[in-house]
Amino acid sequence: MSIVNVHISDLHAIVGVDTEAHVFASSLAMPKVIHATKLVPFLHASTVIAVRGDGHALTYIAHRLHCGMETLTVDRIMEVLPAMAKEGYRGIATELTVVGWSAAQHRMVGAQWTGGDTMQPIGAAVAPNMGWDAQTTPAIDRPAAMFACAREQVRRHRLSHPQDAIGGNFWIAEIRPRELTIRDYGSLEGR
Repeated sequence: MSIVNVHISDLHAIVGVDTEAHVFASSLAMPKVIHATKLVPFLHASTVIAVRGDGHALTYIAHRLHCGMETLTVDRIMEVLPAMAKEGYRGIATELTVVGWSAAQHRMVGAQWTGGDTMQPIGAAVAPNMGWDAQTTPAIDRPAAMFACAREQVRRHRLSHPQDAIGGNFWIAEIRPRELTIRDYGSLEGR
Protein backbone atom coordinates (compact mmCIF):
# COMPACT_ATOMS: atom_id res chain seq x y z
CA MET A 1 0.00 0.00 0.00
CA SER A 2 1.42 3.35 -1.02
CA ILE A 3 2.64 6.11 1.27
CA VAL A 4 0.97 9.52 1.26
CA ASN A 5 2.11 11.74 4.11
CA VAL A 6 0.77 15.27 4.54
CA HIS A 7 1.57 18.20 6.82
CA ILE A 8 -0.34 21.47 6.45
CA SER A 9 0.17 24.81 8.17
CA ASP A 10 -1.39 28.13 7.17
CA LEU A 11 1.31 29.15 4.66
CA HIS A 12 3.19 25.92 3.96
CA ALA A 13 2.29 22.34 3.09
CA ILE A 14 4.36 19.21 2.52
CA VAL A 15 3.09 16.13 0.68
CA GLY A 16 5.29 13.04 0.38
CA VAL A 17 4.76 9.90 -1.71
CA ASP A 18 6.69 6.72 -2.43
CA THR A 19 7.19 5.35 -5.96
CA GLU A 20 6.97 1.55 -5.74
CA ALA A 21 3.99 0.02 -7.52
CA HIS A 22 2.95 -3.40 -8.77
CA VAL A 23 1.61 -4.26 -12.21
CA PHE A 24 0.09 -7.56 -13.25
CA ALA A 25 0.44 -9.05 -16.74
CA SER A 26 -2.58 -11.25 -15.99
CA SER A 27 -4.71 -12.28 -13.05
CA LEU A 28 -2.54 -15.41 -12.68
CA ALA A 29 0.84 -13.70 -12.94
CA MET A 30 3.06 -12.58 -10.11
CA PRO A 31 3.25 -8.81 -9.74
CA LYS A 32 6.08 -6.93 -11.39
CA VAL A 33 7.63 -4.18 -9.25
CA ILE A 34 7.90 -0.83 -11.04
CA HIS A 35 8.30 2.82 -10.06
CA ALA A 36 5.27 4.99 -10.76
CA THR A 37 4.02 8.54 -10.33
CA LYS A 38 1.71 8.88 -7.34
CA LEU A 39 1.60 12.68 -7.24
CA VAL A 40 0.43 15.12 -9.92
CA PRO A 41 1.02 18.89 -9.67
CA PHE A 42 -1.34 21.61 -10.85
CA LEU A 43 1.26 24.39 -10.98
CA HIS A 44 -1.08 27.28 -11.75
CA ALA A 45 -3.18 26.36 -8.69
CA SER A 46 -0.26 25.64 -6.30
CA THR A 47 -1.94 22.27 -5.73
CA VAL A 48 -1.06 18.58 -5.85
CA ILE A 49 -3.12 15.41 -5.94
CA ALA A 50 -1.63 12.20 -4.51
CA VAL A 51 -2.95 8.63 -4.65
CA ARG A 52 -2.92 5.50 -2.53
CA GLY A 53 -4.43 2.48 -4.21
CA ASP A 54 -5.46 2.52 -7.86
CA GLY A 55 -2.97 4.63 -9.82
CA HIS A 56 -5.38 4.69 -12.75
CA ALA A 57 -7.70 6.84 -10.63
CA LEU A 58 -5.02 9.54 -10.40
CA THR A 59 -4.40 9.41 -14.14
CA TYR A 60 -8.12 9.64 -14.86
CA ILE A 61 -8.63 12.60 -12.49
CA ALA A 62 -5.57 14.47 -13.78
CA HIS A 63 -6.70 14.01 -17.38
CA ARG A 64 -10.25 15.14 -16.65
CA LEU A 65 -9.09 18.20 -14.70
CA HIS A 66 -6.54 19.22 -17.34
CA CYS A 67 -9.20 18.98 -20.06
CA GLY A 68 -11.62 21.24 -18.22
CA MET A 69 -13.07 24.49 -19.45
CA GLU A 70 -12.09 26.69 -16.50
CA THR A 71 -9.09 27.82 -14.51
CA LEU A 72 -8.76 25.46 -11.56
CA THR A 73 -8.15 26.35 -7.93
CA VAL A 74 -7.63 23.96 -5.04
CA ASP A 75 -11.16 24.75 -3.85
CA ARG A 76 -12.68 23.93 -7.26
CA ILE A 77 -10.65 20.72 -7.52
CA MET A 78 -11.97 19.60 -4.12
CA GLU A 79 -15.49 20.44 -5.22
CA VAL A 80 -15.47 18.43 -8.47
CA LEU A 81 -13.11 15.57 -7.56
CA PRO A 82 -15.63 13.25 -5.83
CA ALA A 83 -17.92 13.06 -8.87
CA MET A 84 -14.98 12.55 -11.25
CA ALA A 85 -13.42 9.92 -8.98
CA LYS A 86 -16.68 7.99 -8.85
CA GLU A 87 -16.84 8.04 -12.68
CA GLY A 88 -13.38 6.49 -12.91
CA TYR A 89 -13.72 4.12 -9.94
CA ARG A 90 -12.78 0.53 -10.85
CA GLY A 91 -13.61 -1.20 -7.57
CA ILE A 92 -10.07 -0.98 -6.19
CA ALA A 93 -9.59 0.67 -2.79
CA THR A 94 -8.40 4.18 -3.60
CA GLU A 95 -7.59 7.29 -1.61
CA LEU A 96 -7.04 10.62 -3.38
CA THR A 97 -5.49 13.48 -1.41
CA VAL A 98 -5.66 17.12 -2.56
CA VAL A 99 -3.44 19.77 -0.95
CA GLY A 100 -2.86 23.35 -2.04
CA TRP A 101 -3.06 27.08 -1.54
CA SER A 102 -6.59 28.47 -1.26
CA ALA A 103 -6.68 32.12 -2.26
CA ALA A 104 -10.32 32.19 -1.14
CA GLN A 105 -9.45 31.01 2.39
CA HIS A 106 -5.99 32.67 2.50
CA ARG A 107 -4.34 29.47 3.74
CA MET A 108 -3.25 25.97 2.77
CA VAL A 109 -6.03 23.39 2.67
CA GLY A 110 -6.22 19.65 2.22
CA ALA A 111 -8.84 16.96 1.85
CA GLN A 112 -9.06 13.24 1.08
CA TRP A 113 -11.50 11.21 -1.00
CA THR A 114 -11.93 7.54 -0.12
CA GLY A 115 -15.23 7.00 -1.90
CA GLY A 116 -18.62 8.60 -1.75
CA ASP A 117 -19.84 12.08 -2.56
CA THR A 118 -17.59 14.21 -0.36
CA MET A 119 -13.99 14.84 0.61
CA GLN A 120 -12.87 14.89 4.23
CA PRO A 121 -10.74 17.87 5.35
CA ILE A 122 -7.28 17.03 6.70
CA GLY A 123 -4.52 18.95 8.45
CA ALA A 124 -1.98 16.16 8.69
CA ALA A 125 -1.94 12.54 7.65
CA VAL A 126 0.43 9.61 7.90
CA ALA A 127 -0.68 6.76 5.67
CA PRO A 128 -0.28 3.94 6.14
CA ASN A 129 -0.45 4.51 9.91
CA MET A 130 1.73 1.85 11.44
CA GLY A 131 -0.06 1.64 14.78
CA TRP A 132 0.93 5.12 15.89
CA ASP A 133 -1.40 7.23 18.01
CA ALA A 134 -1.43 10.98 18.71
CA GLN A 135 1.50 10.61 21.12
CA THR A 136 3.69 8.28 19.06
CA THR A 137 3.17 9.46 15.47
CA PRO A 138 6.48 10.83 14.19
CA ALA A 139 6.73 14.55 13.44
CA ILE A 140 6.46 15.19 9.69
CA ASP A 141 6.54 19.00 9.66
CA ARG A 142 9.84 19.19 7.74
CA PRO A 143 10.95 17.29 4.62
CA ALA A 144 13.79 15.46 6.43
CA ALA A 145 11.44 14.37 9.22
CA MET A 146 8.81 13.22 6.71
CA PHE A 147 11.46 11.22 4.84
CA ALA A 148 12.60 9.54 8.07
CA CYS A 149 8.98 8.69 8.90
CA ALA A 150 8.47 7.20 5.43
CA ARG A 151 11.52 4.95 5.86
CA GLU A 152 10.05 3.68 9.13
CA GLN A 153 6.66 3.15 7.45
CA VAL A 154 8.30 0.99 4.78
CA ARG A 155 10.25 -1.02 7.35
CA ARG A 156 7.20 -1.67 9.54
CA HIS A 157 4.79 -2.33 6.69
CA ARG A 158 7.06 -4.88 5.03
CA LEU A 159 7.28 -6.84 8.28
CA SER A 160 3.52 -7.38 8.34
CA HIS A 161 2.67 -7.17 4.60
CA PRO A 162 5.75 -8.14 2.56
CA GLN A 163 3.71 -8.59 -0.63
CA ASP A 164 2.43 -4.98 -0.73
CA ALA A 165 3.77 -2.27 -3.02
CA ILE A 166 5.52 0.21 -0.76
CA GLY A 167 8.95 1.80 -1.00
CA GLY A 168 11.10 2.89 -3.90
CA ASN A 169 12.05 6.55 -3.72
CA PHE A 170 10.38 9.29 -1.69
CA TRP A 171 9.26 12.45 -3.46
CA ILE A 172 8.14 15.51 -1.51
CA ALA A 173 6.12 18.43 -2.83
CA GLU A 174 6.48 21.66 -0.86
CA ILE A 175 3.72 24.17 -1.42
CA ARG A 176 3.59 27.83 -0.51
CA PRO A 177 1.44 30.63 -1.91
CA ARG A 178 2.50 30.98 -5.57
CA GLU A 179 5.24 28.34 -5.18
CA LEU A 180 5.38 24.59 -5.66
CA THR A 181 8.55 22.50 -5.71
CA ILE A 182 8.92 18.74 -6.02
CA ARG A 183 12.09 16.89 -5.08
CA ASP A 184 13.32 13.30 -4.81
CA TYR A 185 14.60 12.82 -1.25
CA GLY A 186 16.11 9.43 -2.02
CA SER A 187 15.61 5.72 -1.52
CA LEU A 188 13.27 4.31 1.10
CA GLU A 189 15.00 0.97 0.97
CA GLY A 190 17.26 1.69 3.96
CA ARG A 191 20.37 0.47 2.23
